[in-house]
Amino acid sequence: MQYLAAFLLSALLLAEGATMVATAGQLPARMASHFDAQGFANSFMLRTDYQLLVLGLGLGIPLLLVLVLVVLPYAMPNRLRIPSRDYWIDPLRRAQTLSSIATSGLIIACIVAAFMIAMQLLVVQANSRVPPQLDNTLFYTLGAMLIIAILAWQFLLWRRFQVPR
Repeated sequence: MQYLAAFLLSALLLAEGATMVATAGQLPARMASHFDAQGFANSFMLRTDYQLLVLGLGLGIPLLLVLVLVVLPYAMPNRLRIPSRDYWIDPLRRAQTLSSIATSGLIIACIVAAFMIAMQLLVVQANSRVPPQLDNTLFYTLGAMLIIAILAWQFLLWRRFQVPR
């Protein structure tokens, strides 16, 4: 499962980069980059600055999640904050525990990467309108889906690390 999650994350990061490059020509030179509660643009920036920012955040946040949730637990298993940590990092269960945490971290990074792709497409759509306007219904739906997905995965991870009876 861990290799599948790593492959999926790699594919999503490549898709994210490809989406940024493919949609660059659809954005105006001075584009709307921030929107108010009604979805109307209230801040603008140069397309090149926006692309660098979004590409940095879009790739950086998932990679930071991989570092924190995949790499660090292997480096410092005694610092894990999971239910019944001593039970789960016992040498008999440590490898399986760290593998589960790594898979979890990769899946969370996939969720965030997919969200970043969707947000890029939403910003491109918003900038195609005159005046630029964000589809708030879709924006709030995406945000809710992100939160629900992360909470659901967190709940499943919490359940995974309950001490068996």
